Amino acid sequence: MNKKKINLIVKGALFGAIAMVIKYFIDIPVIPQVMHIRPHVYVVYAAGFLYGPWVGGVVGLISDFAGIAKWGINLFTIGAIAGGVVPGLFYLRGKKMNVVYVAIASAISYVIVSMLMMTYIIAFTNGGKGFIEMFMLRLPKSIEIITYIILMPLIYNFLFDLENKSK
Repeated sequence: MNKKKINLIVKGALFGAIAMVIKYFIDIPVIPQVMHIRPHVYVVYAAGFLYGPWVGGVVGLISDFAGIAKWGINLFTIGAIAGGVVPGLFYLRGKKMNVVYVAIASAISYVIVSMLMMTYIIAFTNGGKGFIEMFMLRLPKSIEIITYIILMPLIYNFLFDLENKSK
């Protein structure tokens, strides 16, 4: 294995460990029972944006290890993996993405993963019926998209610049 691949594996493991710790210790309730800001998701998204869908997916998987240990691999694990894969689809192979691109990619990723896929998973685990009803119940949560549009470009730019200074 060459040095570049080992470096990528180490970075992915580091992002995964950080995401896992944050997931189980930091949750910021904005509107109780409706909206929580989950900072670990920003780490998973950043891994996808910085290193591509494979690393993003692995970081999402690692972030869900405690859930896997408790309940085994399930649909929510697939959702965690998708949380890194979908942003990773916007990855530009080492080229710096501009702020607007990251904001739009974050919004699209949020809609696909959080609003559509996770809503479907929740509806499916509750008997497989009621996607529309569950979607309508989760719609107020979509205000959270604003945090992704604002914070992800800032996080991405900081991490991209930090990584390129270390080279």
